Amino acid sequence: MIPTKHDSIALINGLDWSQVEPEHLIQISLNFAIEFAQTVHDCIPTYHSNPLFQEFISGEIATNNLQYEDYHKTADHWEFLFHFVDNKTIALKTLLDLGVRDSHLFHVIKDYLQFVRPLPPDEKLATLVSREHELHGIFENMLDAHDWESLGYGFFSYFLERHIQLDSEDGGHDEIAKRLLNVKKFDKTLERFWYLRYQVYINLFK
Repeated sequence: MIPTKHDSIALINGLDWSQVEPEHLIQISLNFAIEFAQTVHDCIPTYHSNPLFQEFISGEIATNNLQYEDYHKTADHWEFLFHFVDNKTIALKTLLDLGVRDSHLFHVIKDYLQFVRPLPPDEKLATLVSREHELHGIFENMLDAHDWESLGYGFFSYFLERHIQLDSEDGGHDEIAKRLLNVKKFDKTLERFWYLRYQVYINLFK
């Protein structure tokens, strides 16, 4: 029996990110950002005519709300991280490449992707709405875990700080997302989603 959604989120919020290599946190964040954008794009054919959905995605994809140093693009959020990861020569790895094949990390990442990718649009949207509500708290913990500026990764602290602001401010992404979809009826999907997300995170410590 897997934990409830709230229990999995509590476990994630209890993780000590200072024990994870900074580069690994950046890598996993980049790859989750890519998966997030793909999930948004997958929802567009179903929800493109919904004004709230349009308002929601305007701050997530093809947006200029991330501006830092030489980065001044209108793009998806993952492209911001990709730009700086490439410039910093941090090894570019896909989610599956982050775990050595046949390692437990490899298999939990594979389980996560195999769960999310085939979900129907309404369940994919439910994961997006839930993420908007929960991720800014997770990002606050990651932000406090390392002195990102002194490590030369100021772009990542900016990415985290900006997402915390965009999600939690009045009229921000969290508020828009909650108006977009009531996720109550998707508890089973979200229970599985956050459990698998926790499994990916916890295996970064091994």
